[in-house]
Amino acid sequence: MFGTGTPTCVPQRDPLTVMQRTDGTDDLIEQRVDWFFAARSWRGTPTVMEPDKCAELEWFNLDQLPSPIPAYEHAVLRGVEAGRYLCSPILVSRPVLASESHARLGPMPITNPWLAGPAPEQALERGQLEERILNLLSTHNTAVIATVNSDGAPAATPVRYFHLGFEIFYTSWDASVKSRNLRRDSRVSAGIVAPLVGQASSRGAQLFGTARTLQRHDPDADAYWEAVRWQSDHVERGRSTDTPPEDPLTVITPTRIVYTEHWLRRSGYAPRQIWQTVDSQR
Repeated sequence: MFGTGTPTCVPQRDPLTVMQRTDGTDDLIEQRVDWFFAARSWRGTPTVMEPDKCAELEWFNLDQLPSPIPAYEHAVLRGVEAGRYLCSPILVSRPVLASESHARLGPMPITNPWLAGPAPEQALERGQLEERILNLLSTHNTAVIATVNSDGAPAATPVRYFHLGFEIFYTSWDASVKSRNLRRDSRVSAGIVAPLVGQASSRGAQLFGTARTLQRHDPDADAYWEAVRWQSDHVERGRSTDTPPEDPLTVITPTRIVYTEHWLRRSGYAPRQIWQTVDSQR
């Protein structure tokens, strides 16, 4: 039973059954497993440990159960009554009704009141938006690259990236699926997301544009390789730092960036901002 406990351990308890249950959605927190036991003896006094969930504790015979009882608990108790499990009079916890919960706890506090209500719609000035995008690109290094297979199916691949301005790039392999896809269709999108610990921390960017692959001997490659921290990889793999890598680099040049940051709502700005190249705005 939820919301209950005893001040000391239960010396003897027998397993009754295990139940997997869900509320019918795909919400991960609602995919649950419950273990039910019958306590034959114990020390201490059963106590309500979660008063916001459990209103009271009382002893009842199986043929005189109170109401309401959570449906999943009721199903197990009916199984006990039918003799599928062995048990005697039991201690039942009654859930707190919605009216009781509100009266007992009062209105639920809001941690970030600026997240409540409709989101603002004001756009950031271009310079401010660009600064925030560059900060995101500079403080993260993992992106998911989306390309299109020859049959039209999407292909998403995580990569470690580096960046110069709004361009991101990564070491590639000409025979990989994403490289073959980009040779056939240079259109690409990339997703970069910050660690999420709550709505207020929601932050990320979607980059839409085209990609090109630069071989090591390409004259344009040197400028990008200057920003690649390949030395630490060589040290980790026991390679000499006197020998630079010869891998190709795939460079993504965005024409549009969708930047999301819910913290912007504190200052009255829309949490989703759009950046576009000057040419794409014409």
